[in-house]
Amino acid sequence: MKKIVLILLALCAFHITRAHDFGAVSSGKTIYYSITDATNHYVMVVAPRLDFWYDPYVGIERPAGNIVIPSTVTHDGTTYSVTSIDNDAFKDCSGLTGVTIPGTVTSIGNYAFYNCSSLSTLNTSNATSLTSIGNYAFYNCALSSVTISEFVTTIGNYAFANCSSLTTLTTPYNPTSLTTIGEYAFHNCSALTGVRIPYSVTSIGNHAFENCTSLSN
Repeated sequence: MKKIVLILLALCAFHITRAHDFGAVSSGKTIYYSITDATNHYVMVVAPRLDFWYDPYVGIERPAGNIVIPSTVTHDGTTYSVTSIDNDAFKDCSGLTGVTIPGTVTSIGNYAFYNCSSLSTLNTSNATSLTSIGNYAFYNCALSSVTISEFVTTIGNYAFANCSSLTTLTTPYNPTSLTTIGEYAFHNCSALTGVRIPYSVTSIGNHAFENCTSLSN
């Protein structure tokens, strides 16, 4: 019994370990970072805590309103380049209304903006390095239009599913970019009226546009 208690305490202690190395304020909002490459000075945006069983923002104010993810961030005299947005980074941040992705970010992780139910604006106009959008990345968001950067190669499973306000999806005609649209990627996007799919696409997953009841073009 004593051994079981010790194991549970160890697991709890491990669970509450912070996922981030430091936090920094951008546009009045605290964003959390983890150093991924100390030599080349790379960081990724992360949730403030590891998320195994609990809310990663428990006891910590959730980002809300419009946030601008910076291309660089300085901590303890070192300037780091922001290269990715990790899994669960802004999961369940229901007060988040807009996000701007910088040109240094190469990937948006699984569940990164999952259930950000007020997120209506996604600015990727400068995201020239972005190549992948993870599974469930923007699931159940309030986005009305999405423009996929010409450099994105993969849209993950359920990436924009349940975005019921999404009316416009713009993808580039570029034979070297988008190749894969995952399963259920736009499932239940009932307001989506038209989609332009580039000829570079080689795979569209099962049910990718299922229940897109307004899709006519």
